[in-house]
Amino acid sequence: GYTRLLKTPTGYRIEIRFTADGAIHYLHTDPYFTFAKAGICWDDPYAGEILSSMLRIVFSQAIIYHGGVSVHAAAVALDNMAYLFMGKSGTGKSTHAALWQECFLGCELLNDDNPVIRIVNGKAVVYGTPWSGKTRCYKNLCFPIGGIVRLYQAVENRFTWQKEVDAFITILPGCSVIHKNNDQYRELCDTLVHLAGLFPVGTLECLPDRQAAILCREEINRINQHYIKNE
Repeated sequence: GYTRLLKTPTGYRIEIRFTADGAIHYLHTDPYFTFAKAGICWDDPYAGEILSSMLRIVFSQAIIYHGGVSVHAAAVALDNMAYLFMGKSGTGKSTHAALWQECFLGCELLNDDNPVIRIVNGKAVVYGTPWSGKTRCYKNLCFPIGGIVRLYQAVENRFTWQKEVDAFITILPGCSVIHKNNDQYRELCDTLVHLAGLFPVGTLECLPDRQAAILCREEINRINQHYIKNE
């Protein structure tokens, strides 16, 4: 829908409408999203979708203060590891996730739009959530992260390993955060600094074909072997 974020003396006011001329629903929160009060027009036929969006917004911002990150990505699980595909809307995240399921036996979709990452006992873990974009994939499951790849449409398939600062920069644009909230942004960056060194991060210039998925997996496996040798 259509969303406005407004700063208030006590936190934030978020206004949401499902259509351009639809009813306005509001959400008031404190600065840390630990308290939220919603005003929903229940006569609106899209009230349920609005409530779901409000819950997603509150959750995605609150978890930042607990070492969690909500990311705009498609996530698949294969051999008890998860792989995340990031990119701008329309880049082909869902298509690439579908190609992995087509190419690799036992690969399944974990979440198609809003998985959550968190560091648990020094390991990066990704969780399914109740929000998965247009794909109905709501799985209460979690897996260690095997790699994160940012996708770009291209005329040929090419994978590039991103290390250290470049890995941080590759992940950051896909994270849900209020950039002008300095405290929150600092918390997110601290988490990403730790995350960026825990698993392979890469960029994939790709076509929407099976070879792109095969190349992606091969390169991630190669980088993981590099990590194992250096442990």
